[in-house]
Amino acid sequence: MTPLHQLLKIYIQRLSMQIKQAKTYPQPGLWLHSNNSRTLLFRLEGLLRISKEIYPNEDIVWYHTQVKELEDILGKADYYISDYLHFQEQKNFPVKILDYWHRQAHDALHHNMNWNLDLLLEYSENLLKKLPKIISLKPKKEISKIQSFIQDEIQKTQKFLLNIQYQDIELEIHEARRKLRWFSIYFHALSGLICVQKSAAKPTKLLQTYQTPKIINSPFNQTEDLIKTDKQIIFDLDHFYALNWIIFTLGGIKDQVLLGRSLFQGYQFLHFSSNQDTLKMIKSKHLSDFHDEQSSLIEAKKVLKDYVNLGLLSSLIK
Repeated sequence: MTPLHQLLKIYIQRLSMQIKQAKTYPQPGLWLHSNNSRTLLFRLEGLLRISKEIYPNEDIVWYHTQVKELEDILGKADYYISDYLHFQEQKNFPVKILDYWHRQAHDALHHNMNWNLDLLLEYSENLLKKLPKIISLKPKKEISKIQSFIQDEIQKTQKFLLNIQYQDIELEIHEARRKLRWFSIYFHALSGLICVQKSAAKPTKLLQTYQTPKIINSPFNQTEDLIKTDKQIIFDLDHFYALNWIIFTLGGIKDQVLLGRSLFQGYQFLHFSSNQDTLKMIKSKHLSDFHDEQSSLIEAKKVLKDYVNLGLLSSLIK
């Protein structure tokens, strides 16, 4: 079996097991969210993104759509759950806003959930049966195509980063983080095929600044080597640390912005006030939790400037 065949089989089977277990509970969506199924879905989605480019096939494309749909549902719920948990212990925080976020998360996790899970189970079984015919390349040829795919994605992402004007937090900064995060997801999804290797040369001062204890000790730098291959794709360790620092730091900026949006949405739901009055109310009550988007764009520019201008992403693959 080729690397993609082996890994797709492992991840599809893992997802099927999680879905079957989730369906034994009254609230399967909540079980999936609580058991970090979103991480599994991201990694399976990463494999499917690669697979549908190397093996154009309607079954893979359709299955990818279903996997992404479930991940989006869990992601939407996570958005409200994280806000709820952040503010539930805050003294005098409006209970009606907490209830609103709770309902939004509940609706996301329950709307058509059983139907979605049954459909995904059916597609999982069908794709597993069809994989031997879909996967047609020899292992070495497939690995070469996987590496070419990742290198092409690196070039596209670097071009996107260079064109950022720092005017739109969603279309530029959040999208930049999404694009960068895929390389970390590929590292885990292609466990055993991709490995990290320390360069013989001493890292530059800039690369050293990214190597904080939090990044070096992050579980996102560890993998479980699910398969063994004769040939591996090598990520440079210093540049992988840099990538993960950028993803982590942009994630913090993203969370700040989303928290501010949630507060705005919650207070408008509570008071039906104008945008200006809502902002005044939030800043008077939650100044430390509110970050306006303009200051977040400035912060993101500081984070990305050197990484982008020096093209550090381009040195990820050795």
